[in-house]
Amino acid sequence: MCVDGNGDRVRGFDVNRLTVIANESYEEFAEQLQRELAEDLGIEFGVVTVDGFARLTYKGVGASEAKPVGNEAGRELFATLLKAGYIDARGRVQDRLREAVQEDTEELRQLVEGTIADERGQIEVRRLIKRLAKPIDIKRAGSRLSVPVVQERLASPEFGALWDRIQHRTEFRVVVDEDALRKEMVTALRDMAPVPRRKGEWLTHVVDRIDQSGLAAETSHARRADVVYEDSQNLPDILSVLADRTQLTRATIAHVLTDSGTLHQFKLNPQVYVDRVTTTLNTTKSRFLINGLRYELVDASRPDRERRYPLSLLEEADLSGYTGSGGNVVADADNKPISFDAKSPYKYLVVDSGVEREFALRLQQRHDIKAFVKLPSAFVIPTPLGDYNPDWAVMAERPDGSQYIVFETKSTTDLELLRQAERGKILAARRHFERVCVDIGFADLKYAVVNDMEAADAVLDNVPAEDLALS
Repeated sequence: MCVDGNGDRVRGFDVNRLTVIANESYEEFAEQLQRELAEDLGIEFGVVTVDGFARLTYKGVGASEAKPVGNEAGRELFATLLKAGYIDARGRVQDRLREAVQEDTEELRQLVEGTIADERGQIEVRRLIKRLAKPIDIKRAGSRLSVPVVQERLASPEFGALWDRIQHRTEFRVVVDEDALRKEMVTALRDMAPVPRRKGEWLTHVVDRIDQSGLAAETSHARRADVVYEDSQNLPDILSVLADRTQLTRATIAHVLTDSGTLHQFKLNPQVYVDRVTTTLNTTKSRFLINGLRYELVDASRPDRERRYPLSLLEEADLSGYTGSGGNVVADADNKPISFDAKSPYKYLVVDSGVEREFALRLQQRHDIKAFVKLPSAFVIPTPLGDYNPDWAVMAERPDGSQYIVFETKSTTDLELLRQAERGKILAARRHFERVCVDIGFADLKYAVVNDMEAADAVLDNVPAEDLALS
């Protein structure tokens, strides 16, 4: 990773980019590199295996040592992927999984979350699936494209009116009823699925080959049995671990664990119990944080840059992407980048998913859409669950007057299907924009979650919020 003049690491792909000058053709180089990576990592691209999941290791939140996913979870992951049609019986990746990885679908995320309780473990499993389904993306250096800012569009009255509405910053505070929070957490823990008892597993391996390269073997039999673990009487300090993972006080944690009546499960399987309790408490806490969330505009006495998002954010973003097959720059059927300079302050658009790509094309085609922008990563709204970066800001000219909408594009408009953190940030953003509308006096500013242009039309057509699953 690159360092600056002070020796500090500089993060981000705009700076950290590896360029390889190979002495063979690009295709030969890419193929050979993929093959070497597969050998070094002990995996075969395009094939999912139980063993690959089982030996994958991760360090849980608050844990001092890494642990493997394990055979039981590995078998469950394989079976779930097979049932969902993501792989075939031999583990070969299907196009459906490649599409799910490309679009980072909520269905695939939930599949992993339903098997792996620990968040760090979920991240590692998703990384492995992505690596298997879509090998390391090696780009031609020549296909990298810098995205210029269209100054004419920045200065247009349509974009100026749009930015005037979304530029206001807010700060939040949270009011939580601690007694109500404790009661809700107790109820959630009582509803938690029972923790399975730890078991020992005996594996019988058959040696296939022994040569200079080493030993190769396959598992032929597996047998599980109840065992007594040596550490059963030497359990970790659960209050300290959960306090670190949830940021709750030890007193609150002790209260909810005792009142829930689930503490005896800790001894049966300490790691699984801690992981599940962490997820349950954090989910409940997140919901309460959002329910007690209040936004206020940044005080007028503060400097202007702290009160408003400066237009210079767009110029400072220094965007770039890649063209060609598998690139993230919106392109036509011939893989040539499409210019959006008639409506967008960015000549080209760098997107994160197929949903965003299709949405961008539809915005370009619509005559009533006069200006729009893919908001840069520096445009963030503070929330109790972390900063949130909305996707789009759009200005539309409608028969009943101009409308200004901030859109979040997802693969689904059902917020209940999103991860808790994603859902919480979206609900927080809604309150942010509601506060801007009330305090600044904008009746034509909206915020909505959509999955395509048809859903966006419902917002533009002023469908009441109670009739929309996305608002």
